[in-house]
Amino acid sequence: MKRTISITLALIITVFCCFSCGKATPSGSGSDTAAANDTTKAPVNETTEAPVTEVDPFEGVDLGGFNLRVLNPEGRLWDTLSIFDFDEQTGEQVYDAIYMRNRLVEDKLNMTIEVIYPTSGKTYKDFSKAMEAGEDLYDAVFIRSNQLSPNMASGYFYNLYTLEDIDLKQEWWYPTFNQNLILEGNKLYQVATPSHFMSFDQTVACYFNKSMLERSNVETPYDIAREGKWTYDEMYKYMKQFVNTNGDEKFDEKGNSTFGAATFGGWLGILSANADGLVKLDQKGKPYFAGASESFINYVDKLSNVFGADGYQCGDSNTYANLFYEGRAAFSLIAIGNASIFRDMDNEYGILPAPKYSETDEYKSPMGISLLLTIPSTSKTAEKTAKVFNALSYYSYRDVFPVYYESLCYKGLRDADSIDMLEIISDSRWADIGAVYGWTYNDLNTMGNNLLEGTLNVASYIESVRSTIEASIKAAMNY
Repeated sequence: MKRTISITLALIITVFCCFSCGKATPSGSGSDTAAANDTTKAPVNETTEAPVTEVDPFEGVDLGGFNLRVLNPEGRLWDTLSIFDFDEQTGEQVYDAIYMRNRLVEDKLNMTIEVIYPTSGKTYKDFSKAMEAGEDLYDAVFIRSNQLSPNMASGYFYNLYTLEDIDLKQEWWYPTFNQNLILEGNKLYQVATPSHFMSFDQTVACYFNKSMLERSNVETPYDIAREGKWTYDEMYKYMKQFVNTNGDEKFDEKGNSTFGAATFGGWLGILSANADGLVKLDQKGKPYFAGASESFINYVDKLSNVFGADGYQCGDSNTYANLFYEGRAAFSLIAIGNASIFRDMDNEYGILPAPKYSETDEYKSPMGISLLLTIPSTSKTAEKTAKVFNALSYYSYRDVFPVYYESLCYKGLRDADSIDMLEIISDSRWADIGAVYGWTYNDLNTMGNNLLEGTLNVASYIESVRSTIEASIKAAMNY
């Protein structure tokens, strides 16, 4: 599935119906939504050059008018693509591709999709209320991953592992990513799916101001990243060239100062788990509090050394993206979806994977808290729901992701090298099990903020929250 891009940007755009930012789609289909109904538009056999008829895995599946009721937040959550369906085509390419995908699945499987928005304004509140009353109101719920854990012990979620149509061996079910969410070897209560783009949008990446680098005759880090050498030490070398008060008495986010990077403690907390998780799974797949290992402590120390000094980091959760947008920072560690505001920047920018601790490490692109697919245990139609989402995931991976990637590459990211970087990011996506289930999420946030303030003793802080984390795990797992 992996394809290295070595052709020009113009050629990529020309053949984009077959490639998605360096990723071949599973079935060779493209962003032309009309092609979704035409199973003859398959790749050409390289030997005979005769058309190869695509086998539609959902041909003949008839759900008899089944109405899929999906509980999902209304609008864009945290500036991500968290919208599951649209009432009509809007002219926006990604939105229209999602709309056409849903209509395609409705037609092929003889079913309908009904999106239900929370009346309370909070998805988990509506969900919990229905479950407490034992009501069968929803067939699927997209709930924040860290809000899953408090509801697990009550038996509110269907075990997705038992549903044959949620097959993690299939590419469109993100096998490597979702395998990390399995508990006790055979329990899967939430899953990422290409049918919902928030989990990809919440992947942390490293953006850089390409124009700032070029004005200072500094080479872009693309080759360094391709060679597997994009580390925090390398990032620091770049950052320090742009740290400047520019006449301000001190580093001032409201003045003229420029900074090495724009991010905030929350993302640094999520990134810290790239070294080693605070929660791990034992040989039987049971989660347990592992504490802060030496590699975890060293990783946090590295983050502190790179971002902790004056001028090397700016912004908080409300301002850091704007500071990068204004050209006040050379880099920004930010989720892909949150970076949507960068598309209107005057300066050119590029994307890189999150840095490594050392060159010998693998790239790891962590997901922050996201909406993931769950099925309520009250559902009487879990098998049908799984069939629908298998189809939605397949056609989304085949037809919508090329359009989504095109939107990232050509409306926002402005050079062909960023396509290679998106490939690295996509291949290295993962989620820390402690953070994604909410057991360590708040503590990692707090740790990240303290890291920037220079008030953190990692080992003692992590030990101080041991009992809280252990209690959360026990409550969720009924230990």
